[in-house]
Amino acid sequence: MKAFSVLIINGKKFVPPPGDDSDFKAVFRRLMREGAGRPVDEHGISIGPWTPELLADEISKIEANKSGVDLRSVQRWFEDNDRGIKTDNIRWLAWIFGCGDPDASGKWQVELVAANSRLAARRRAKKREGESPDTPEPHSAPETDDTDSAVGDVMTVDQGTRLGLTARTEALFTEQHALTLSSLVWAGLTALAFMTFIFGVQSVTYPAAEGLDKQVGFLWAPSWTILPLVILPLYLATVIKLLAFWKDAGRPRLGAATGAEGGDTYSWAAKITSFSWLFWTITIVSFALIFLLQWSGVHLRALLHGDAAGYMMDWNIVAIVRPDVIDIPSAIVLSMLAYLYFGILMWLFFAGLVLLIATANDFHEIGTMPGPLSDEDHSRWVFDVGSRIMEGVYCCTILAILFITCIKLQSTYLLSSGETIVRWLVSDAMAALGGHETRQFGLEQRGIPQFTSLLLLFLSCLVFVICFLQVYSVIERCPVSKVVFRLKRTQWKMLAVIFLLSANLVLIGVFTGFSVLLIVSLVVATYSLYDPKVVRT
Repeated sequence: MKAFSVLIINGKKFVPPPGDDSDFKAVFRRLMREGAGRPVDEHGISIGPWTPELLADEISKIEANKSGVDLRSVQRWFEDNDRGIKTDNIRWLAWIFGCGDPDASGKWQVELVAANSRLAARRRAKKREGESPDTPEPHSAPETDDTDSAVGDVMTVDQGTRLGLTARTEALFTEQHALTLSSLVWAGLTALAFMTFIFGVQSVTYPAAEGLDKQVGFLWAPSWTILPLVILPLYLATVIKLLAFWKDAGRPRLGAATGAEGGDTYSWAAKITSFSWLFWTITIVSFALIFLLQWSGVHLRALLHGDAAGYMMDWNIVAIVRPDVIDIPSAIVLSMLAYLYFGILMWLFFAGLVLLIATANDFHEIGTMPGPLSDEDHSRWVFDVGSRIMEGVYCCTILAILFITCIKLQSTYLLSSGETIVRWLVSDAMAALGGHETRQFGLEQRGIPQFTSLLLLFLSCLVFVICFLQVYSVIERCPVSKVVFRLKRTQWKMLAVIFLLSANLVLIGVFTGFSVLLIVSLVVATYSLYDPKVVRT
């Protein structure tokens, strides 16, 4: 920590904010030893350091502080732990360090908010490394860090209070390493792949029509291989990275600069809690509808009746037409586990979308508060934070559309006359380029994913539009040079790419040559993910 200079304000010792990367504990300990904010003698020397009792008494004397401060809370500030401080208490502590001067107190409030957020970031880093933070003393309520919540720390609860679904979901994305969720997805995929090999449905054909043996094995299904192996892990990693940036860097500085004083109204915990109904909705949709209803209503019923009833044939119900490969009881167990796994994948996908909306909405609410947007440095920071958020939302939207494309591509292939999915795509491309004539026809079957993929596409695009409007309503207020031109250029780029990917998804299997459009879309999507800074200059 760099050395503090000392001044005298209102007859008290004033120590200017250090402006370095020290966390709250380091700053607080130094100021306590220096006696910052205490009266000085005739020689300008502080009458002594602070003690918990003296500090608690002084804070309680502040006229605007009607409720005072708990001595135990102040004692915890002095303890050697990694706890933060409540937002309201930051306000009173800043008043003490500012010696009762409004301007000096305001500077210290910004400094303490930033220092408290750095402490929170280091605490989360310790948790990710497997080091448990200090345990609260028995029979004492922990000092919940409202500012830490306001700048993005994970929600904390009193001892004995159980975390709800919303808090657990948020913690799942923010309290883990960036690859933890991806590793769980890969573990589930590995287990499912092993089971398909054990039951012999990893590569299996069935007579779909006269002279057509159609491949419907697990390994030939992009919605069961490429989706959980590549696309969903990238999607989850992007969401986690965006949340880490917003909570550790974007929110603290933006909140402090715009004058958001935290508290329950502006805390990240309150923001996440306000979306609790959405988290419950996606849980019901993922496990009650996608898993339970779709599996029991389609696959279980088909296997029990021994008849697919016109539904598309895939490896989950191939036992109906290939009992020599897998028997009905085994197929029931395998299909149940497969759709339970897919329900989990969909829940992770939906949860990511909700967290994107929460982040954009949080940025919008803080960014539209009265603040020094006329200041060039601050407006530049707001612009950069908003750009980073839109960059993350844009990449997530691209990955979401690719996620849905895998589902639509797989179901369209199962309804087509292609022998394998690779040969089906190659034949379509050759026919479009004039190098090969092929006869394509559709099987007399139906598939639910043909409809649900359109719903998922609409939902993903809707999330993008919501985030886009909320973020850019803040950015447009920034008096940054050439911002209008950059915004317009950015808008057209993003909308063009998303429109291309969406059109590709809708047109899969609709016309001869759709595979060429698919390849072009994949190239554009890959480049956009590799170099997503279309929202920056």
